[in-house]
Amino acid sequence: MSVLFLHHRGSLADTPYHRWTREAGGGPPLLLTSREHLEREDEQLPLAEGYRYVEALDGYDSTGRLEARVLDLARDLRVRRLVACHERDLQRAARLRQILGLPGPRPQSLLPCDDRLVLKERARAAGLATSPGQAVDSATDVLTFAARHGFPLLLRPRRPEAAGASRLIASRAELTAWLDDDAGPHRPGLMVQALPVGRRYQVHGLLLGGRAVLTWPSDRVSRRVGGLDWTTETTLSPNHPLTLALLERTERLVAVLPSGPAHVIRADFVRTPLGLVLLDLVDGIGPDAGRGLCRAALGVDPAEALARVQLGLEPRSTGPDRPLRIAARLTLVRPAGAVRALPGPPPFPWVDRFRTHVDRSLRLNGPADATDFAVSAYVTAPGRTLCFSRLRLLERWIGHGLELDRSESGYGARL
Repeated sequence: MSVLFLHHRGSLADTPYHRWTREAGGGPPLLLTSREHLEREDEQLPLAEGYRYVEALDGYDSTGRLEARVLDLARDLRVRRLVACHERDLQRAARLRQILGLPGPRPQSLLPCDDRLVLKERARAAGLATSPGQAVDSATDVLTFAARHGFPLLLRPRRPEAAGASRLIASRAELTAWLDDDAGPHRPGLMVQALPVGRRYQVHGLLLGGRAVLTWPSDRVSRRVGGLDWTTETTLSPNHPLTLALLERTERLVAVLPSGPAHVIRADFVRTPLGLVLLDLVDGIGPDAGRGLCRAALGVDPAEALARVQLGLEPRSTGPDRPLRIAARLTLVRPAGAVRALPGPPPFPWVDRFRTHVDRSLRLNGPADATDFAVSAYVTAPGRTLCFSRLRLLERWIGHGLELDRSESGYGARL
């Protein structure tokens, strides 16, 4: 009998499912992943790395091929457990377990993050301020919402498992362009949400048995320097003025939600002149920095903890009650142009998991979405001031090693 893992996105090389299953027994596991996201990570299938069967699926997000392959493998290879850690996989895996009679979370045991509007109702009942949002049935709904709440707006699937990326609408002109798009207002299952202006914060955490056993906040800052778009996500220090407020609001929200045996969460807040406003709560590992920040700052891999619970094992550790160090993720959003040179591994001992996500001599059309990166890395330091200095130094080092041709004539610019 076999264990089958679903892997929506992120580095496979950095997620050793085959090692995590050894304690559970049953031999090498099976793996299904998304071909699109595997190519985005510039990785190959781990054909000879401890798996019994691996396959990358086209249309992983937008078709039913994943469900069909799971049912086939369950029949042919006697799957006994189905493990899913990623945000987009949780509901799909829960429904498949229900069909196959496998142990593990069922749809009713997941947090109500599968419906963002229901989540807002639960959060308001817990006394949290939330950003306005409503379902979109027609273009009129968006026009009326924009007239009432202004810009910027976020158009996104109401259910995180639904295919389709979010769309930021910053102005009336951008809204008009979206309305003219054939795939715009006619996509089913959309919602629109107001985006209050202010600094963004996240609380990443691990819930076990409905209790937050590991949570810590970070802030998120985007900036444009030298024609390149950078984003940093940095853990807050214990004495930061918002640390306790963010933790308290997250625990208050979790307390009113139904819960299964284990969840990895990310609560998104924005600080406005009126206080902290909840934007979203994500259940499962996403493309954000949460997993890496927990590993770097707290010494715990939330993906491994979640997988172990689904395998019927105890988590190795729930971590310390405060960070061991300050950690940050630096990302360079994929720019437009032909890549002529890429930076090599940085010579700094405080840099971890440095990755380039593009190939040399590849012409880029800019980012496909907000999580489409050219370069990413984690930085650690004893305090936030030193961490910020190291982030700026790493930015300059990456910019010096990256060479882009932004023109059709072949003119190269070192940035």
